[in-house]
Amino acid sequence: AYGIYLKDGNNSEIANAGTIYANGDNAHGIYVDENAHNATIINTGSIYLNGTNAGDAGITLNGGTLRNMSLMSFNGAANLNDLNGLIYLEDGGVYQAESLEGDLNVGTSNVLGGNQDTYVNEGALQADNIDNLNLASESAMFTARATANANGNGNDVVLERKDFAEFTPNESIANYLEDNYRAGNMEEMYDEIKSQRSQPNVNLAIA
Repeated sequence: AYGIYLKDGNNSEIANAGTIYANGDNAHGIYVDENAHNATIINTGSIYLNGTNAGDAGITLNGGTLRNMSLMSFNGAANLNDLNGLIYLEDGGVYQAESLEGDLNVGTSNVLGGNQDTYVNEGALQADNIDNLNLASESAMFTARATANANGNGNDVVLERKDFAEFTPNESIANYLEDNYRAGNMEEMYDEIKSQRSQPNVNLAIA
């Protein structure tokens, strides 16, 4: 049984806005076929992966990308690297499991809007153990880390901005960018800079 099955095509994008339950052995909430190249799955609904055995992934991406903006719930432990793709936590997204490990990218949607130095996705990681979870910010302008939620609601994902001086050798430009960012000016321009995924691209966006 499949909640989402993507058979073939190039650069396909599929969105789930409903509720998917994948129950039992070999049940898949998401399955991307090997012939579907550069596929992107966007979840704005809820996906519950209840395999027969605790830890059954219920997702096969075959090199595709999953961008989770809502709830993704695993039965038992979950190793995100077993999904065989790029896994993203987007703004408002939650990953739930007994334990979470592997690589998780924190999408740029978490840092857009408002010129803040710190953005927090509260309660985004609902797991007792995240010791082996590796967080990385998609935005080159930020670093990502996890911290226990102050109210006991799992773990928050915190993104902290780097100084503009790290991206330009020109002190006057760096100071100009810092001053206007802190003043809340030119939000659209700063969103474009924050959307860049690599330091060279940030440098170009600033230039």
